[in-house]
Amino acid sequence: MKTTIKNLPTTSGIYLFKDSDGTIIYVGKAINIRKRVESYFRTNTGSVKTDFLVSKITSVDTIQTASEAEALLLEASLIKQYQPKYNIELKDGKTYPFIQITKEEFPLVSVVRMNTRKYKDVAAEFWGPYVNPALVREALAIIRKIFAFRTCEPFANKLCLYYDIELCQGPCESKISKEDYQRNIRNIKLILDGKKDDLYRNLRLDMEERARAQDFEGAGRLRDQIRAVGALYSGTGDINYFKEAEQLQRALGLEHKPVRIECFDISNIMGNQSVGSMVSFFKW
Repeated sequence: MKTTIKNLPTTSGIYLFKDSDGTIIYVGKAINIRKRVESYFRTNTGSVKTDFLVSKITSVDTIQTASEAEALLLEASLIKQYQPKYNIELKDGKTYPFIQITKEEFPLVSVVRMNTRKYKDVAAEFWGPYVNPALVREALAIIRKIFAFRTCEPFANKLCLYYDIELCQGPCESKISKEDYQRNIRNIKLILDGKKDDLYRNLRLDMEERARAQDFEGAGRLRDQIRAVGALYSGTGDINYFKEAEQLQRALGLEHKPVRIECFDISNIMGNQSVGSMVSFFKW
């Protein structure tokens, strides 16, 4: 086992402990997989439960991810799929947050806890639980920048700030069709289920369909989503770069997408006491 641990990746991701029968008995996430797995095999862990788990481990599988947020979502989907014997905390912990997607014409996406009244009497699907509330909200915020969705409850009757900043596509005023909104929800579910390949395939098929119908604006949006999803899974976190940089490239007739943008502002008081400032944005 020590030899196996030395060969484990040092990136963020998922580790799956298996017993002698090859059954997955525990699923965990880590910022550094090797260090996290090593911690289980220290001489004195101080935990009877951990020591008993370690005594059953005969092999370790790993799945590397580009970010801790991605690992968090994948961990929950794998626990739901395999129901590992020693993930008691996540299987039974109703105090932890879940992602809720309601079953409506234009579904609401939100973070809820099963021990509160908010989730009761609501027709919805749930993903989770997630042990880190801040991280699951961060992951959902990143997803929302790619596939916009509503968070208003109850359903709003007019546009709000989220429409202006492109985090909602305005179903309240029919700015997006039911079909296109449901397509966003379908893609969000694929991310939450850890079905990366299905997500890419569906997006490419949708893009090709729009292109054949000569809906080049719609095809362009899907292309931007594909690239943003790629940025999400690559861990860059810069999911808006592709869209905004290409728009600027086209508007200014640039040969290549810009990697550095400098913005200047000059202020004065009636022509006197001039002050200048410059902000620089650089794509690493």
